Amino acid sequence: ANLYFTRLASLAPSAQSAAQAQWGAVHANATDGGHDATMGAPSFVKTLDADPGTQVVVVGTVYKDMKGKPNILNEVLRDALKGPDAVVDGPVDKYCGDDDVISLEDDSGRIALAGAVLQDHILVTGSGVAVFG
Repeated sequence: ANLYFTRLASLAPSAQSAAQAQWGAVHANATDGGHDATMGAPSFVKTLDADPGTQVVVVGTVYKDMKGKPNILNEVLRDALKGPDAVVDGPVDKYCGDDDVISLEDDSGRIALAGAVLQDHILVTGSGVAVFG
């Protein structure tokens, strides 16, 4: 996780510049929960400062929780419980599935992302992005 936070710290200025270019005036900090009342434009906020129903821009690292991804601890536990003659599950076609959860995290916390737009884009764990919503 430390690697992701260090990486985000170096990518955040670029992501903020790209957000400004894409969405216009985005202010540096929130004055009323993420929306600058005097300017009528969204603000950059931390994930835990994003209020539901308020348009904000959050810069963070993508985390995709894939239910089909192998977990070495689960495999060791399964092997220990079943014994040496256990039948091991075969390989899977893909790790991604419809029940995957995509989150955005920064140094304050993690927030789940939702919406149809997520189906149209390939998001990879560790990518630094700016999200408007």
